[in-house]
Amino acid sequence: MLRRKRSGKDFAEEIKAHLELEAAELKSEGVDEEEARRQARVEFGSVGVAQERFHLRNRIAWFDNLVRDVRYGMRGAWRNPGFAAVTMLTMALAIGAMTAIFSLLDQALLRALPVREPDSLLVLSFAGDHQGHHHSEGGNSPGHTHEFSYPMFRDLREKNKTLSGLIASAPDSVGVTWNDRAEIVLAEMVSGNYFEMLGVRPAVGRLFLASDETSAGANPVAVLSFDYWKTHLAEAPVIGKTLTINGTPFTIVGVAAPGFHSVVWDACRLCTCQLRCRASLSRSGRI
Repeated sequence: MLRRKRSGKDFAEEIKAHLELEAAELKSEGVDEEEARRQARVEFGSVGVAQERFHLRNRIAWFDNLVRDVRYGMRGAWRNPGFAAVTMLTMALAIGAMTAIFSLLDQALLRALPVREPDSLLVLSFAGDHQGHHHSEGGNSPGHTHEFSYPMFRDLREKNKTLSGLIASAPDSVGVTWNDRAEIVLAEMVSGNYFEMLGVRPAVGRLFLASDETSAGANPVAVLSFDYWKTHLAEAPVIGKTLTINGTPFTIVGVAAPGFHSVVWDACRLCTCQLRCRASLSRSGRI
């Protein structure tokens, strides 16, 4: 395309040079300058038509070259089907790998989380290695997890004077029963201020409140992700209905806004539920 654009410019300059040479020859024969220019243009003909024919010829030549290359490639593939199959398979694998890598980069680096001020979010990591009831599965070695016990999180939240707030969450796989149909889904146990701190709004009903977090097992409430509500419950009226999680009845209080799944574990796309802090979190021993 760039080559064709330059050729068109060169062609226009050639036309201009031809007209000037023709006018100069007529002037040398005694013709007035204006008349010489007019006669040169008349003798040459329409400049616009000439340029249009030039561009049309270039487009046809480009298309002919493309057809010829395609035919040549098809003949080569027909003569060497094994080599052609390996080549296409390699290209397919390379394209698939690049697509997967771009998808990960898009999720991790390019696309911001659908929360308030996503650039200001931090993940706390504990570098200690002391065992015990208040043990953290942290560390400073590569691949360590960012996990604290609930008592440690509670102390950090109450004594925090640096951050605007702290939230806790822990992914889990749970058994969910709805309308006598059971399935295993991904869930997330979160603190009562989870949605409030993130600035996430409900699509239906309400989300968790800090007042929901009173005592162990006191408020068995759940919030569904929008995708889970749409694909698994067919957007049925769920507010105030009971959802059984691991054999315990939970009251559905709301549905999160579309597009939000988790602040850390984006794979937790199905059900975001609060198994209510101390009882459940002390059982798993992590946040």
